[in-house]
This record gives sequence, C-alpha cells and structure tokens, in this order.
Amino acid sequence: MSGSIRSAVAPWYKPLLLGFPIEIWLMIALFSDADTLIRTLMSMSRVCRAFYHVAHTIAKMNCIMRGSIPHSVTPGDFGNIEACYDAWGVQRARVRSGPNADMAIRWLTNASVNIHSLDLRGCSRLVDVSALGHFHSLNLSGCHSVVDVSALGGVHSLNLSHCYSVDDVSALGNVHTLKLIGCPQVKRVSALGGVHTLDLSDCRLLVDVSALGGVHTLILIRCNVFDVSALGGVHSLNLSGCSKIVDVSALGCVHSLNLSGCSKIVDVSALGGVRTLNLSDCRRLADVSALGGVHELNLMYCRRVVDVSALGRVHSLDLSCTNVVNVSSLVGVHTLNLSCTKVVDVSALGGVCSLNLSYCCDLVDVSALDRVRELKLSGCNPLAQRERPR
Repeated sequence: MSGSIRSAVAPWYKPLLLGFPIEIWLMIALFSDADTLIRTLMSMSRVCRAFYHVAHTIAKMNCIMRGSIPHSVTPGDFGNIEACYDAWGVQRARVRSGPNADMAIRWLTNASVNIHSLDLRGCSRLVDVSALGHFHSLNLSGCHSVVDVSALGGVHSLNLSHCYSVDDVSALGNVHTLKLIGCPQVKRVSALGGVHTLDLSDCRLLVDVSALGGVHTLILIRCNVFDVSALGGVHSLNLSGCSKIVDVSALGCVHSLNLSGCSKIVDVSALGGVRTLNLSDCRRLADVSALGGVHELNLMYCRRVVDVSALGRVHSLDLSCTNVVNVSSLVGVHTLNLSCTKVVDVSALGGVCSLNLSYCCDLVDVSALDRVRELKLSGCNPLAQRERPR
C-alpha cells in the first residue's frame, strides 16, 4: 500500500483487512522491509481509528522481532514513543507522558529492543523502575511517583531531578553522572562519593557533604550547606546561592569555583590558586588583594570592592556594577568588563584586548583606546562616543 492509502482503500475493504488472523500480521511484520513498512503503516494509520491501532501494533511487532528500531522512524510514529539514531548510530528513545506510557515503557524494556538512552521525563504515573537498570542513559526527571531507585545503580548517566518522593540514593554510588536537582527528600549522600559528576542543586535538606570530596564536578546550588572543608579535592565546584557558607579556606586547590551569592563570605585570601573564580554578588567582600593569580575572576556586584591594584595580571576580569574607580593598574588584563561603573580615567587601558565600558556615564575621553580590539561604549556619555577611536 502506498502513501495514498486513504483514497485507495474502499470502505468495504476495511473489515476484510482488519479481520486478518494475527498470524498473517506476524508474517507481514517479519518479512517486510522495516523502513518501507513503517512509512506505509503510518499512512495507513490515518484512515480511521481501527486502522491506527492495527498499524501501530504491526510496527511494534516488527521492531520487537527484528530487535531494533528502523532508521526512518520519526518523532511521534509510535504514539507515546519517539525514537531516533544519532550520528554514531546509537539509538535513543523518549516516552511522552500519557495513558499508554506504561505500555510503551514495557515495550522498550524488552531485552530484544536495542535502546541506548531512554528518556521518561514527565511520566508522573511511573512507579516501578526496577526493569530500567540496564540502560546506559536514563532520564526520569519529573517522575513524581518514583520512590525506589535501588535497581538503577548500573546506569551510567541518570537524571532524577524533581523526583519528589526519592529519598534513598545509597545504591547510586557507581553512577557516573547523577542529577538530583530539586529532590526535597534527599539528605543523606554519603554513598555518592564515587560519582564523577553530581548535581544536588535545590536539595534543601542537604547539610552534610563531607563524603563528597572525591567527586570531580559537584553542583550544590542553593543548598543549606555551610561546612565545605571536605571539598578541597573537587575539581569543579558550584556553591552559588549557598548563603550560609562563611569559611572557604579549604577550597584553594579547586580548579573552578563558583561562590556567587554567598553573601557571608569575607575572607578569600586562600583562593589565589583557583583558576576560575566567581565571586559575583558576594556583598560583604572587600579585600581581593590575594587574587592576582586567578586566571578568570568575576567580581560583579561586589560593591565593597574598591582597590583592584593587585589584579593587573588576571586574564579575564569582570568588575561590572562595582564601585571601582581607579583602574590604572589593570594594564595587563586581557578581557575587562567595567560596565556600569563610575570609571572616569581609562587612559591606561590601551593594551587591553577586549574592553566593556557600557553605561560608564562619567566617561568622557577614550582617545587612548585606539589599540583595543573590541571596545563597547553603549550607553556612555555622548562625548565619549564622539571621541571613540576609529
């Protein structure tokens, strides 16, 4: 049958076609070319509701019997199931939430179906995930009814974000990449010290992170953590919005450190060896004299910071929305953001490669900046715009 099945099939022929024994349909599914069969059946499924159910049943039979999903399957071809191949031929499937989601999941978990990555996000009625432990990548975010995840310890990449009922994650210590964003019941994470990349953002009951010092990439955004003394061995650490943190003296060996919004931090003298450091909106911070060796430094909204004379060798420096005025010592900075500051004299910044002076309303003379490769002056005094180097 061709794509014009709607006009080609006469009404009297539908009962005959739908009345075929199941054995006939199995023979069709087994001996037909998968790609051609899928396309024909999808056209056939538009004729009427009965044809729709027959077409989708045959399509699923074909895939189960052949142990794979055809390359030509497009999103929506299986109703709840979306399946595709990526550039390397790895199969990925997503099941959309709906009344038939359970049936679709049971089909995909069949041992003969070769699925590498399974996306079940938003399947809020899903409860039992005990059969999903063999997938390489599994997304269960928003599966609010899932409680027991003990069978998922063998999954390589696992997303359990916003699984509100999950509290016991002790079986997930061997997972490579684990997301537990917004899991309000999670508070014991002592078993997760072997996870490579771990995101526990918005786990508000989480306090003790002493076992996570061996994690490579750790994200604890807006957690109620205050003792971070055990996290000095983490390579990339995000503590943004952890407003209870005061002492960061143990974090000097962290490669990339985000402390934005940690409003109680005052002393950062131990962080001079951090390569990428974000201290934006650390409102009590004033002394940054020890940070001259940082490669990339963000001090946005640190309004108490005035003296930046020690930061002349920082490669990338963001001082936007601060009260810094004297920038004569920043001659060696490669990328400098001074937007929304009260800077007046920029004559020393001719050697900066990329310079943002947007909304520096007191700025008048920029004639010394003719060698700056990238210069932004939007929102500045019209006189500065007129004197802009060409």
